[in-house]
Amino acid sequence: MLYDAFQANTMNTSSSLDANPEVFCNMLESAQQPLYKGCKITELETSMRLFSIKSGHNLSQQCFNQMVGLVKDTCPTESHIPNNYHQLMRKVKELGTDVQGIDCC
Repeated sequence: MLYDAFQANTMNTSSSLDANPEVFCNMLESAQQPLYKGCKITELETSMRLFSIKSGHNLSQQCFNQMVGLVKDTCPTESHIPNNYHQLMRKVKELGTDVQGIDCC
């Protein structure tokens, strides 16, 4: 059952990438682009890890933006760290995955 859901999501993702090869090329480049010269992790991995931390710890957008601002200030200026939450979400959506917010109140 889980495999079927994964397979369906994969099919949706691949069809959206087939429809727009530019998006696919951007993702491929992002997956290979180091965060900055000499860094061991890629731009895409950094974005996904930041997104995981935000959602895993239920950080507000304001808290996330301040945290990313601090990280950007401590990294070299040519780093490819997203500037804020909205820039990060654009990258996640380019992957072809759906992000769904759930109001628990």
